[in-house]
Amino acid sequence: MNEFAPEPRRKHIPGLGSIYRRGERWAIEFWKDGLQHRESARTTNEKEAIAHLRSRVEELVQDSYIGPRAERVTVKDLLALVIRDYESTGNRSSRTIKFRVAALESEARPRPGRQCLGWRR
Repeated sequence: MNEFAPEPRRKHIPGLGSIYRRGERWAIEFWKDGLQHRESARTTNEKEAIAHLRSRVEELVQDSYIGPRAERVTVKDLLALVIRDYESTGNRSSRTIKFRVAALESEARPRPGRQCLGWRR
């Protein structure tokens, strides 16, 4: 084989899906219920991309896959859910929760909700 042959842009991993290059970074592709899912592996290392693909497929097997869009829930989204919960359950403090949430929002910098909750990958 030619030592100067370019590295393949896509590599199929049997039983899992594929990894492929998007610029410098690797991305993953897998299928669930006949739907194609693609997302960044957020790495330039091929082995880390394969590990990310394996973890996603494992989430599918355990039925805990929620996808990258749902993982990007923000603090603002979470606080809106708290307000809606207080209003729907009729908590006595539902009258003051909006003021308390506004104070939190003014102090909180924008960041993903999973980061605030201490979730780790």
